[in-house]
Amino acid sequence: MSIHIFKNLPYKLLALFLAVSFWFFLVLFQNIIYDIEEPLKIEILNSPDDLQIATLLPEVNVRVTAPKDETAFLRAEDFTAEIDLEDMREGSATVPVKVRTERKNVNIVSYVPRFVEITLEGFEVMSFAVRADTIGGPAPDYMLGEKSYKQRMVTVKASKSLVEEIEYIGHTIELKGDETANVKNTYALVAYDSDGHVIDHGVEITPDSVETELRLIRGFDEKSVPIVLQFASDVDTTQINESIVSP
Repeated sequence: MSIHIFKNLPYKLLALFLAVSFWFFLVLFQNIIYDIEEPLKIEILNSPDDLQIATLLPEVNVRVTAPKDETAFLRAEDFTAEIDLEDMREGSATVPVKVRTERKNVNIVSYVPRFVEITLEGFEVMSFAVRADTIGGPAPDYMLGEKSYKQRMVTVKASKSLVEEIEYIGHTIELKGDETANVKNTYALVAYDSDGHVIDHGVEITPDSVETELRLIRGFDEKSVPIVLQFASDVDTTQINESIVSP
């Protein structure tokens, strides 16, 4: 008995089309396109030991497809954005960005940027004195005194161009207005440029924190007191009828 595979071929093709369309409908119904709310920070692989990155790396925005009931649980921590600097030398280059995830049923559709321009430079090591700035003031009747640091000098490692931008290394002491005793705490150190802006990339500070104590001084109270007039011993007070003191 012969099998006629081409018998009723239009109906068979229609059935195949409907089956494929139904499958796509199910996939689209179960999965949605979703933008990860928090951008990813780029991790650096195989950075040369004798070079520093002198470029501020951008953050990566990621779009995925995932089951609708899982998108509420997706976080930036579920994804990794990387650039590989293996075999790179001093200078500038365009490097591809790779994004991956270990989450099942999640497919990465796109991400931006896909390439980054980076610059590698030789680094310098310099010493800086720690500086602490204050925001706000202490309780009424108290004044700011001197600051003391457990370690005054720190070492900074950064690319040559970044070292030239650093004005000082320091931290901020924030006062709430109710302090009556010396303020002592350990603060993270950051690098500042000449405009007081934080340089938040490519700078390695050792140690990266310092214990600082800010002394508070009790102010002087005001009080009104009378002025008493006294005469020298050689003055004949019998001849004085009245004395006036002003104020």
